[in-house]
Formats: sequence, C-alpha cells, structure tokens
Amino acid sequence: MSWLSPSSWFLSAEDIAAGRAADEKLRALNEAAAQRGSISPLELERRNQAQQDSDAGTYAPGVNGSFRQGWQEGQQNVEDVIKDTTSAIANGVGSVIAAPAKGLASGMPWWLWLIALVALLVYVGMMPGVSASVLASARTLLKRK
Repeated sequence: MSWLSPSSWFLSAEDIAAGRAADEKLRALNEAAAQRGSISPLELERRNQAQQDSDAGTYAPGVNGSFRQGWQEGQQNVEDVIKDTTSAIANGVGSVIAAPAKGLASGMPWWLWLIALVALLVYVGMMPGVSASVLASARTLLKRK
C-alpha cells in the first residue's frame, strides 16, 4: 500500500530523490567527522541509525500494518454495534410479545385450550363430520328461539 507512505502524500519523486542524496551527503560528512575524531564511533552509529529510522521507506511498512490493524478493529467495532442493536431490538420485541402470551397461556385452564383447539379444527374444516353435526346443532338451537 504505497499510497500510505507519508512521503508520497506531500513529496514528489524528485523531492524524495533529493532527500536521499542529502542523506548520503550527511552520512559522508558524519564518516569524515568520525575519521577526524570529532565524534566517537558510537555516536556515528547512533546518527546513522537515526537517519535510517527517519527514512520514509523504512517506516511505511509499519504504518501499513498499523493501518490494517486499525481498519480491522474499526470494522469489528461497527459489527459489534450492529449486532448489539439488533439483539436489543429482538429482545425488546420478544418480551413485548411474550408477556401477554405468557399471561394468557397461564390464565386459561387446559380444558378451555382443548375446546379452542376443537373449534379451530372445525372452523378450518379438518373435522368435517364434527363440523356438520355442530352446524346442525347450532341451527336447531337457533330455530327454537
């Protein structure tokens, strides 16, 4: 992901080449200072390491890896929010539906449920003999009045 390299955001290829040429010149000047004894070999190593660490090409892979990790964490956060929201909605709807149904189911005796089941079966026509006799009985009851 070269587009993540900060040097490519602000600098052209010529600017990067000029910067690397300046780095080489600085490295040569540091070497000359070390040979003259102006700086110690340990200081020369520290300067060279600092210069290498500041090069865009050396830290871009770390930036890319951190970007990918942050992207995955952000994606997981969004998925968690969606999952939690839908779960809360489903639980709320379930409790709104379940509370009256539970009260209705626990408040009715078993024999009333049996009568309701038979009435439903007669109504939908799954018990044709019963439905004919129930209709005939209902007609006779209505004629008596």
